[in-house]
Amino acid sequence: MVVIKKIQSMMLSHPDWLCTIHAQSSVICDLLERPAS
Repeated sequence: MVVIKKIQSMMLSHPDWLCTIHAQSSVICDLLERPAS
């Protein structure tokens, strides 16, 4: 997803406080990529 990649690229250039958001977005991305059960 373009949005996810955009967020991840933003994380690389932002302070450490966004690491928490990055972790949450990784979980969300993982959930989105999984087939709905």
